[in-house]
Amino acid sequence: MSTKSMAVHGRNLPDKPFSNLSKNHDDDSNIFCNPCEQIGIKAPGFGICMSCKEHLCEPCFDSHKKRSRFHMLLDKFSIPKTFHAQLKQTKDDEFTTPCFTHKKEKIKFYCHDHDELLCSVCTTLDHPRNSCKVNYIPDVSGQSLNSKNLVEILEAMDEVIEKCKDISSDVKKKTNISNEALTDVLTEIKVFRLKINQRLDEIEREAEKKMQVIKLKNDSNLKRMEIICNNVKMKLTESVDLLKQLNDSKQADKLFVELKTAGKLVKDSKKTLLQFRSHKDIREYHFQPNQELLDSIQKENAIGKITSVFHQETIDIKTSQDKYKCWVTGMSFLTHSKFILADSGNVSIKLVDLVSNSTIHHLKLETAPWDVTCVTSEQAIFTLPNEKSIQFVSTSSNKLSLKQKLKVDGECYGISHCQDKLIVTFCYPGRVKILNMKGKILSEMKARFGHIGHIFNLPFYVTSNSQNIFVSDAGKQSVLRFNWNGEKTGSYNDLGSCRGLSLSPDGALFVCNHGSDDIHHVSPDFKSGLAIVKSLEMPIVVCWSETSRTFYVSNDSTKHNLNSIQSFKMVETS
Repeated sequence: MSTKSMAVHGRNLPDKPFSNLSKNHDDDSNIFCNPCEQIGIKAPGFGICMSCKEHLCEPCFDSHKKRSRFHMLLDKFSIPKTFHAQLKQTKDDEFTTPCFTHKKEKIKFYCHDHDELLCSVCTTLDHPRNSCKVNYIPDVSGQSLNSKNLVEILEAMDEVIEKCKDISSDVKKKTNISNEALTDVLTEIKVFRLKINQRLDEIEREAEKKMQVIKLKNDSNLKRMEIICNNVKMKLTESVDLLKQLNDSKQADKLFVELKTAGKLVKDSKKTLLQFRSHKDIREYHFQPNQELLDSIQKENAIGKITSVFHQETIDIKTSQDKYKCWVTGMSFLTHSKFILADSGNVSIKLVDLVSNSTIHHLKLETAPWDVTCVTSEQAIFTLPNEKSIQFVSTSSNKLSLKQKLKVDGECYGISHCQDKLIVTFCYPGRVKILNMKGKILSEMKARFGHIGHIFNLPFYVTSNSQNIFVSDAGKQSVLRFNWNGEKTGSYNDLGSCRGLSLSPDGALFVCNHGSDDIHHVSPDFKSGLAIVKSLEMPIVVCWSETSRTFYVSNDSTKHNLNSIQSFKMVETS
């Protein structure tokens, strides 16, 4: 576009804008209109507004004179020769930011080639004009006003600020969790110590009772000995007195008889006293401390171990084929570095590699899967509730392919494989059945005779080992334990609406406490449990890796990133 056709503030520029400049102002050739520069136009200066301290081209000068009647304007013929330098010095005085390299210098220039702010020393030493495109900042700063770059930077800064707010909020939440954890752990230690003290008090009372029994027996025997001894002494004393009396009174016949009687009395008394000397009825007793207990108290972690859990990483499971948000309702390990999952949200199954933390294969299904269990490292089985069927899947060569399908007699949800058998849960109505690998029903878990009500309500998930079968019942808000004969052997009820289960080799359970937003760790004896990770926002599936001491969790809340799996590592603190 020619200079002639350009318009500034609604006015046309002159045909030859440089022709009106005074020939006595050759150094003015690099002076341009400041308002025009701000919109990207290089219009030569014609005059100056002393009030605004701005150079103006002729159209801007005329327009400014009309709009700002009380401003002092000087045309090119009236401007003092030194004023351009003074105005430039005024502009220079506006620079206050020190150079990043030369602290005593101020930033005045910009290098386009290196996208760097410079001082005059930088331009001389590191960014000479013969090799870099360098501009005096006032010459190019006008284009920043209302620019696209300004909008982008503001948006980027807003985004970072929002992230900072999120992190700050998360830090506050985690600080509260950490503080609560300290309080909870100290309370648990005190409760445990109280239990120990109570047990020691019981042991002490039991020992005292035993010693009291021994003492009572000793007291009884000693009393009996004292009585017998007193009787012997009394008889002998009486006999002595009688013998002396008869002897003094010269009653020989009676003395003879009493002597014989006294001899027998002495013999019998000695025999009685001889029994007392053996002390066989008197027991001595003493206390021998339990050295094993003393040794155990001297050991590290004598009263127990402190286990810490921390968020390790986030694994993105969304693929390019996914049209919707992921909703992971089932997950199971194939190997220590790969697991397979059911993405009900995208009606698909996925193979995830933990080395690359990515989905390495994806297979679309006709109906949404719910749960999954692994038979071998190359075979998995999914439940398809809407189809009332069980789908076998091959995972060989890191590829997923559909195999045989078994029809079942209801909407199947949870599934577990153990000892070449399948344990399957059904909802609507709630049932749990044990099948062989061909789908034949071997047994069903039922309530005992006389039991009132249904044994299951909403048994969404199940897991098992060679001894027990564990069923997570969301309706009953509990985990139920059964033996392989289908007999209920226990329950853990300190839960909300529970979901997924994962079993550790020692028999402890990890439970998704969906209603209370935490992962619950239940002891192998089913007598105790605690929330080891809180504020998870509706966890639905948990999968434990004994090899890495890590568990993986999927969530059921839109507040969370449903397109990812969260991993948490457990560490025992010495």
